Amino acid sequence: MGKRIRAGAREDFPAKTKDLLAKRVGVRCSNPGCRQLTSGPHDDPTRAINVGVAAHITAASLGGPRYDLALSPEERGSVDNGIWLCQTCGKLVDSDDSRFTVASLNGWKRIAEAMARGEIEQRRELTAEGTQKFQRAERLMSALLKDMRKDLADSPLSREFVILRRTWSYWPGGNEFGYYLDDYPNLDGMIQVLENLELIRDVTRTNVKRYRFTEELVDYLITTTPRD
Repeated sequence: MGKRIRAGAREDFPAKTKDLLAKRVGVRCSNPGCRQLTSGPHDDPTRAINVGVAAHITAASLGGPRYDLALSPEERGSVDNGIWLCQTCGKLVDSDDSRFTVASLNGWKRIAEAMARGEIEQRRELTAEGTQKFQRAERLMSALLKDMRKDLADSPLSREFVILRRTWSYWPGGNEFGYYLDDYPNLDGMIQVLENLELIRDVTRTNVKRYRFTEELVDYLITTTPRD
């Protein structure tokens, strides 16, 4: 006979697991669009402040966000089912579990651990400093990146897009996306910034401007949801 599941049963993380989750990401929030430091000094020299939380990727109890009935109590309370977040992002991911899926949270965790490893190994491309270009892009063109996220979610294998006006006649050559100068103020400038940040490449073959996403940008867009 299978184990009877009580609605109130909850598998919390042991203190050792919480500590490990925090340290594996350098005690920073694992949301690559946030990366807030979650620990620092208290006025009392014998204490430290913590604003981080060990969040469950699949819920600790029945009825919680992303609950997975197939997991055992041990698996539910294991480090594999945890992600270290700041309190804001922890609340965010549990308030909209259809938006923040198991796959996206595991993506955050993978990237955050890679960034922490890069900082230790002093590899610039994986460090928190390397995310500044994404933060800059979000600041300058959040609406465009939001639409790119949606497009990639709908067509995850597509990599190219063209720049158009709605009055132009254009016959798609494949499964490329189209972004319109009519819809985005200074779209040409946004594209130039993305090129300068080496997040897209110009692959124009005709008189219609065509660009290709880098895999770095694709990985960022499909695994992150920066705060509004």
